[in-house]
Amino acid sequence: MRGGDREPIFLIALGDQHDGYSQRLVDLGYRPVRADDALAASLLLARLDRPVRAAILPTENAFLDRPTELARLAHDSGSMRYIVAGKQPNADEIDGMRRDGVRFCLWEPFNNSELRFVINRALFDSTRGDVRDRTRVPTHLAARVRNGAGERQVGVYNLSANGAFLETRRSSLKGGRLRVSLSIPGNDLELCAEVTSTNVPGNLKRGNLPMGMGVEFVDLDAESRAALEGFVAQRASSFEL
Repeated sequence: MRGGDREPIFLIALGDQHDGYSQRLVDLGYRPVRADDALAASLLLARLDRPVRAAILPTENAFLDRPTELARLAHDSGSMRYIVAGKQPNADEIDGMRRDGVRFCLWEPFNNSELRFVINRALFDSTRGDVRDRTRVPTHLAARVRNGAGERQVGVYNLSANGAFLETRRSSLKGGRLRVSLSIPGNDLELCAEVTSTNVPGNLKRGNLPMGMGVEFVDLDAESRAALEGFVAQRASSFEL
């Protein structure tokens, strides 16, 4: 993907953290745009080849007047969503960020799946005709899968009420059926799933996903669906102030 084809994301006032965040954005297919402060970001808007709709800020307040500066940048851009990233601050500081117009958060340590999820949430815009699929949240869960070839442990890279992407070096064939044993807070679930996609070594491997397989849950009972929906909603809300 050429640089101009990538969605630009502002990295504002990140200082020494800039290079690390910048490389992570490149790895995920975005174009990081550095600005030392909100004024510099506003001046850059007219020089870029496409709009900037999201910005990552440090949790430490690096602004002279954060509410005014962020409000001005949001006005100049026409639409700007703010993400704070770094060490989790105290409740009073979080309240201040929320009042200043910051909506999303990433507390260290976070992985690239979580970074991608939050950026996608920030970029979502129903007025542009964007359609949000059923929310699929990143997780640190583990699960066990069983089929005719035996049983193995997998990582749950992301999860929705409809399915999951399971991280494993031993993917099943597309169309295969699995039993998935999954524990979420307050519930131990036994789910039937069908493999809908695989990401394996070779020419078709997608670099923005780990090796593994996407599965769709089938024949879900109402109790299991409610448990999954509750977990996904709680997990999604943990990335919002």
